[in-house]
Amino acid sequence: MESIVKETKGLKRKLELKITEKEVDRCFLRNYQKIKQKVTLPGFRKGKAPLSAIKQNYKDKVLKEVLEDLFHSHYPSALKNTKTQVAGPPHLLNFNLQEGKEASLLLEVEIHPTVKVENYLNLELEKEKISVNETQVKESLERLRDSYSQFEENLNYKGPLKKGDFCTLNLSAFNSENIKVLNQENFLIEIGQNKLGEKFDEKLLGLTNEEEREFSFQFPDYMLPSSQNQNTTLKVKVKLIAFKNKKIPELNDEFAKKFKVSHVEELKEKIKQDLQKNLEQKEQENLENRLLKTLAKKNPLELPQTLIEDQKQRLKENTKKHLQIYKFSPKDQEIYLQKHEEEFQKEAVFSLHISYLVEQLIKDLKIQTNSEDIEKSLKESFPNKNPEDMKKELEKKNHWNQFLSHLTRKKLISYLLDQAKIIEK
Repeated sequence: MESIVKETKGLKRKLELKITEKEVDRCFLRNYQKIKQKVTLPGFRKGKAPLSAIKQNYKDKVLKEVLEDLFHSHYPSALKNTKTQVAGPPHLLNFNLQEGKEASLLLEVEIHPTVKVENYLNLELEKEKISVNETQVKESLERLRDSYSQFEENLNYKGPLKKGDFCTLNLSAFNSENIKVLNQENFLIEIGQNKLGEKFDEKLLGLTNEEEREFSFQFPDYMLPSSQNQNTTLKVKVKLIAFKNKKIPELNDEFAKKFKVSHVEELKEKIKQDLQKNLEQKEQENLENRLLKTLAKKNPLELPQTLIEDQKQRLKENTKKHLQIYKFSPKDQEIYLQKHEEEFQKEAVFSLHISYLVEQLIKDLKIQTNSEDIEKSLKESFPNKNPEDMKKELEKKNHWNQFLSHLTRKKLISYLLDQAKIIEK
């Protein structure tokens, strides 16, 4: 076999495979013989039909199988012989294949770019100075109190239901065959928060205690069983059970003790420290992202379209899984993915670009992780587990190499940040 690489535009290459007449004929004969053993032709017992009859009846089928066999048996060695590092599967442009003649296959492939990373030291980056003020602490404290609210029946109010009221409902929904597909008892709702959509809240306005009402409504998919057709309008029956008063706990030492502190001032300090820690962590993540964006900008790179498309599909599949968790219908999933197509494209390009630069810098700078790095990272990532046990668990799940790769990348980014010029603003 002879293989020739022809350079074309950018990262694309044309790879021509020339296969000898002897190899071609041997492959044709082998495939005809396979069919001969399996088929029965009129006038012949199974496996006894002459080869000429097999060729007459199965010529097109065998041609396709021979093409596949010759490709799979010669493509890997062609890459090896030409020292071609491909970035994805090949595309068959043309072929010339028949018995008694030398065959030729013309393929188009994409290769990996040549990566040379420069201007990675002394990168100028801006970092926001984090300072938690009293307003942020107060807002966080109010949200905390609100989350511990309790609801008591309002015996002094019987209606009508208006915006801002709390109430409990018995809620049922029926499909076109009058089969109950949804049943919620003592369903708590705040009118105006549009928990099930603005139109649902509007249909409840004016209800009085113990009053029943019927109307048509299309519920969010996450409230319906998977067997129920999506985007279906249902007949709804509601009954207002009781009006409720929302009781937010007082801010006192008794409330503070729920969070393992002695008094309110200590709780405020704890909230302030937690806010500071969370905001600093978020800003650190933002700083790392700015670092990578700056690195990419200073080191432009042509990328294989095949890998960009692969990365984009992975991003879409991961997003699709999250949408399924929230019970998005297949139709709504597709609408969401189409709406964010441009974002997926940009993220795929950036992610692939950075992976090439990071991989090359790790090689150039000889970034390695040692046992101390690994143990420290395991303790930070899994504080409640023994590091050795966690390592075995990751190995068992085939996630260990991924963990090490992430750790090495993290060590590189830490080095680049140490070398950067960071300006606090």
